[in-house]
Amino acid sequence: MPRAARISRWFVLSLWAAVMAGMGDLSAQERVVGWGPSRDEAVIIDESVVGTGLRSVAGYEELPAPGRRLMAPRPGRLMPRSTRVSPEPYVEGPITTESMPVPGQLHEEMIVEGETFPAGDCATCLGVSCGGCGQCPDCCGNWNSCGPVPLWCLLPRPRLDNLELHAGVHGYTGPLNRGASGSFGFHQGFNHAIQLCGEWACGQFGAMWTQSNYDGSFVAPEDQRNQIFFTTGLFRRVDWGLQGGIVFDYLHDEWDYEADLGQMRGELGWKFACRHEVGFRFSVGVNDDTITINEPISSNDGEQLTLRQRDALVEVNDLYVFYYRRQFACGGEGRMFGGFTNNNEGVFGGDARLPINPCWSLTTDFVYVVPSDDRARPGYAEESWNVSVGVVWTPFAKPGCSSPYCRPLFDVASNGTFLTRLP
Repeated sequence: MPRAARISRWFVLSLWAAVMAGMGDLSAQERVVGWGPSRDEAVIIDESVVGTGLRSVAGYEELPAPGRRLMAPRPGRLMPRSTRVSPEPYVEGPITTESMPVPGQLHEEMIVEGETFPAGDCATCLGVSCGGCGQCPDCCGNWNSCGPVPLWCLLPRPRLDNLELHAGVHGYTGPLNRGASGSFGFHQGFNHAIQLCGEWACGQFGAMWTQSNYDGSFVAPEDQRNQIFFTTGLFRRVDWGLQGGIVFDYLHDEWDYEADLGQMRGELGWKFACRHEVGFRFSVGVNDDTITINEPISSNDGEQLTLRQRDALVEVNDLYVFYYRRQFACGGEGRMFGGFTNNNEGVFGGDARLPINPCWSLTTDFVYVVPSDDRARPGYAEESWNVSVGVVWTPFAKPGCSSPYCRPLFDVASNGTFLTRLP
């Protein structure tokens, strides 16, 4: 027999002997069983596997008979399906078996900035040790603190995402126009709100400047009309329930006269869960002012008008109106209102805010006061109206479509919300 053939036969016989020896060793150690687990049924032979929640084979008193399946429990879910969970509670002092949290007991409350958490220790709410300013936002109701903190921690926290800058055009008239042409011009200003006690209550302040009658008017041929409005107060926004607030408005009106007036303005409404709101709004003057004005005087034949200076009392025209407001997407809203004044005059109007993107919005409003029948001057000299269109820029707005609860509830006072009259 050739040498190559003998080597090949020897190699095949050696390989066969090795295979048979291995099978005999497996049979001796009883590694082959007559059943097999499915994918949903598992057997852990290696007891070194930790953390799977399964029992090893050694935990059974006896193996099932050949041909039967081994019923092993499916691994339990180690984490809940929720992707946002708070950390385990913070435990002060030495760690004992009683103070350690039980595995698997996770807090289901979401940590949201500005949210009031359930009653309890502040550390339990947030899972951190609270000892300084800003570490516990509104958890214990102590104005963003958890017990003794420096006094400056109790001060209101400004948020730039509530800052609004606005500008636009307007046209208006009223008794102070004295029957002459209306006042057309431009306005610009700002409005800002801050948190006072979380988002349960907020404060706001703002100002607006107007420039009108650039080429004068019949009653003031050489004078441009300039105004300054200032507004500050408190308010509260809600998703459902009572919503409202109150502010103080100041007006400095400078034309052929100078007048300084103030009023209180407020509203209270009930907001329904489906974005509808009904309520009541008012504005009441807090002072009057005496001014010197140019008053048109008709000649005896009624064909010529002349100007005569006289002292006059100017006062705020108080408004009492009921409104319906509808919330739109992304913080937009529209409102219609109607009511009366304290001088037996009818009043109606509306306003709207339409967001373009998180940083820009369009605004518009109008109001008309119907003169009463018992008037001393012609109706066109007693009526009041205002129309304005503008844009609002929120430079630090957060991305997305949500509207912050601390966005100013009241617009800065204007000729549509601060009406004046000559008795």
